[in-house]
Amino acid sequence: MLSSMLGSSLACRLLARSSLKVESYMQIVFAVSAVCLFIPVFTSFLVTPANEKGGGISFTGCIQLLGFCAFEACVGIFWPSIMKMRSQYIPEEARSTTMNFFRIPLNIFVCVVLYNFFKPWKQSRAEM
Repeated sequence: MLSSMLGSSLACRLLARSSLKVESYMQIVFAVSAVCLFIPVFTSFLVTPANEKGGGISFTGCIQLLGFCAFEACVGIFWPSIMKMRSQYIPEEARSTTMNFFRIPLNIFVCVVLYNFFKPWKQSRAEM
């Protein structure tokens, strides 16, 4: 939550600068968030886990925690910035219709994926 709040605060400062366009720094935010989500994958393959039980967080755990916190900061930057871009490019009188129109394919996609995901699960439960 703190990382998201810090990202939102940073977005407020970035949006206050009139010389900086939202689209220019959002490309950087997307790239940084992709790298941050790749960190746990990267560290799990390259660093061997410690065999000792208990104790504090390992170095790998610290790196992964920092990656997730940086991703949350990117999420905090994303929401205010995307709202600014929506207000710039989608007129107020058509904003809700336009946004809901683009949610229809997303909802259809989710329903198809969930139907196909739970279909084998239902069949295996029926065999029991």
